[in-house]
Amino acid sequence: MGSDSTPQLPVIYLSDQTLKPGSEKWVEVRNDVRKALEDYGAFEVSYDRVSEELKQSVLEAMKELFELPVEAKRRNVSPKPYTGYSTHNGLSESLGIQDAEIEGLEVLTKDEKWIRLKPSHNSFVVMAGDSVYALMNGRLFRPFHRVRVTEKKKTRYSIALFSTPNAGYIIEPPKELVDEKHPRVFKPFTYVDLMSFYHTEGGRRARSTLHAYCAVSEA
Repeated sequence: MGSDSTPQLPVIYLSDQTLKPGSEKWVEVRNDVRKALEDYGAFEVSYDRVSEELKQSVLEAMKELFELPVEAKRRNVSPKPYTGYSTHNGLSESLGIQDAEIEGLEVLTKDEKWIRLKPSHNSFVVMAGDSVYALMNGRLFRPFHRVRVTEKKKTRYSIALFSTPNAGYIIEPPKELVDEKHPRVFKPFTYVDLMSFYHTEGGRRARSTLHAYCAVSEA
């Protein structure tokens, strides 16, 4: 029998009741997460403890949001830099919920192949961003991703939860991750400074904002 060579993101099950820090199962899942981030920079979480009703209510609220006039959306301002009603740039870690009925999210692998995700109703997608990539001294993979909706006359909705460092926190790898085999890849930086560079002409033009902004070498 032939095998399916189409790449797929690893699926990690996080609803196990025995998943306690330090337990054998916890160590196993921790290793699975690490390998997924090293190989793909992303993985699909299977987590059945979030009800379908809750997910649907979130998606319905999003539909109401997008139906608001543009003027109303623009009033969603925040005193924090680069927050509010804006597009995602891939600089921060994210966990995404999407409409399982409409595909679209694709992730680029190390060998330049696009994985088209087919999430289930009880799954979430986790992606590594520039912050954790720099914190781990480049030892993880940080994927590019895109959305392509091929179903005609259908609207796809998704929501993402981003994790960003505290203001003023200096992002640099711990000394244990820097050695002769793994020299320092990036100069220390703050997330706000990286975001500021991203919104410059040079930052927008760069394939990798992080490398363009603070790479020690062409690593």
